Amino acid sequence: MSFRAVGINSHKEYAMAQHKAELMKKLELIYPSFQQNINLNGRITKQARSKIYPEPIRIVKGTKY
Repeated sequence: MSFRAVGINSHKEYAMAQHKAELMKKLELIYPSFQQNINLNGRITKQARSKIYPEPIRIVKGTKY
């Protein structure tokens, strides 16, 4: 089985993977949900933010090619 992340409006394929967890990891790399900040004293902090996709995405389950 393969899973694809497809845009609802444009039907563009954003990512594809064999397992749903792999697909979510790929989407996380493309559209991260946190932002790293470096303070003046050199500490690195992570600030959470919501994911901003270019359009609504749905997960489509398909068969192997």
